Amino acid sequence: MRKTLFLAATLMVATLGSAFAEDMQGVIQAVDPATRQMLFEDGTIFVVSEGVAMEELQPGLEIVVSFDESATGEKVVTQIQLPS
Repeated sequence: MRKTLFLAATLMVATLGSAFAEDMQGVIQAVDPATRQMLFEDGTIFVVSEGVAMEELQPGLEIVVSFDESATGEKVVTQIQLPS
């Protein structure tokens, strides 16, 4: 019974974390498609999720990203809004 309650609580906390996506606007300083990492000029490092297009990302481009913070503290991008 205890194991079941612990597992249920763990799953609930894990799903709650992903429900609180954040948005951030910034200017790209560097992009590394091989590692799927992106650096903003303010020093913030993001990991871009598989399935999120990176082809148009380049230094100097101002974008808005939606991201979740992983359990290890990584900012994982789930959506990118390019300038119109």
